Amino acid sequence: MQDATGNIYITGNTISGAELANVLTTVYDRFGDVKWQAEYNSSYDDNDYGTAIAIDDDLNVY
Repeated sequence: MQDATGNIYITGNTISGAELANVLTTVYDRFGDVKWQAEYNSSYDDNDYGTAIAIDDDLNVY
């Protein structure tokens, strides 16, 4: 997904070591540089997958 300023928002999952899958969301600026990245692991210690992403007019990510 792309916002009005050219940032690209991507979500999916990541696995590191023997851990289960966690949600990974990354935002790139219009030059392709990472602006920020966030990883989410649920309290249930289960596989977590990012399957959709949305941004509002204030650039909040959901």
